[in-house]
Amino acid sequence: MKYEIIRKLKDTASGYVSGGELGKCFNVSRTAVWKYIEELREEGYTIEAVPRKGYRLVDAGDRLNAYEISDNLGTSIVGSKVLYFDALDSTNNYARKIAAEGCEDGTAVVASQQTAGRGRLGRSW
Repeated sequence: MKYEIIRKLKDTASGYVSGGELGKCFNVSRTAVWKYIEELREEGYTIEAVPRKGYRLVDAGDRLNAYEISDNLGTSIVGSKVLYFDALDSTNNYARKIAAEGCEDGTAVVASQQTAGRGRLGRSW
């Protein structure tokens, strides 16, 4: 839900969207909208709130999360599902594991940090 709110704020980047309008769009209360806005702020999005005007996305910054990655891909298969982790031992190991479990085609595994990543020919990095 919170990323649907970001999408709406991005789509109306030049103006404000009221909490009531966001609530109607997503069939939630204004209080629920406020809670989602707070969660987004904690993730680093800069969202301005002006009484009687609403919310406005000031800066999305360089967020690294599954939503921002998939939103900017523009592909139909690769990245159809994005799994993002703050840290993983190895994205390849995790991808291999979920592939064996039958994950959907096009799933991408992304981590901000790898603790046991390997490069070509098994070289550690």
